[in-house]
Amino acid sequence: MAWDDARGSQPIWLRYLEHDRSVADQVHRWLMYQPLEEEEAFLAANPQLVSEETEAVLDHLIDDNPGNRWLHVHRDIIRAARAQSIEYAYAQHRELVWREGTARAIAAWISAAEEELQGVLAEERALLLSDEAAKQAEDMLATSMRTPDLIWRIGLLTLCRCDGAQAAFQISDDLEALRRPPGRRALTELRPRDLAMARIRAGRDPDDPEAAFVHAVLALAVGHAGEAGEAITRCAKTSTSWDRRARAADLTELTAIRPDLEAGLTWLRSIMAVSDHATAAAPRSP
Repeated sequence: MAWDDARGSQPIWLRYLEHDRSVADQVHRWLMYQPLEEEEAFLAANPQLVSEETEAVLDHLIDDNPGNRWLHVHRDIIRAARAQSIEYAYAQHRELVWREGTARAIAAWISAAEEELQGVLAEERALLLSDEAAKQAEDMLATSMRTPDLIWRIGLLTLCRCDGAQAAFQISDDLEALRRPPGRRALTELRPRDLAMARIRAGRDPDDPEAAFVHAVLALAVGHAGEAGEAITRCAKTSTSWDRRARAADLTELTAIRPDLEAGLTWLRSIMAVSDHATAAAPRSP
């Protein structure tokens, strides 16, 4: 054959297709199974498909259908099954499906109109209230532009996990509840709910210096330095010179409550002390 003359041995999918189509037929049957449990059961009942030949068949199908993600996914399943086991491969696949579904649900939550949020939560409750969603939401705040809209929506999602959806939506519209000071306990016994409330308030009213101050301190307390720095900068920009001095003093007092945060609180205080807050860059985080 031309391939033999030009390159030596044939690729396995060419050798395989010339001699036996039974593997290809079984691969097609496997790809047609739904739901996922039946697909896994079929592969477990036909362990001979966990092979180099099956991977070659999938490679060939991918060459013919390069945009078909389903084929890529199943090639990954075969590769993982060959490396570990069928059970392991499907466990990995389920984790991937869960992560991707959660990412889509969070994207819907972030982009939906405010009046649609309860409907989005009702449709995607299992995903949006999961630990995976909490992790992805925090990663989003750490790596994306922290707009006020993003901040309060992620705060509200956390509050839904803490208080339940109905109570969380009621609180998010209750300005008195949002403005209630968290107290010093929030620094010594910080709960996810405390930061969630601070995020909702600060995101809904980004020009409120007190909201930005509370947000900055609680974000710092959980190790979110970038978020804290942006919040204290907003606080400084929207405060009078007198309020800036008062809040700088508050940060000094907080050092006595959380001496382990002294470096971070000193950093926040240095931002408050910058005289020209409209143009000066914030000092680097500790």
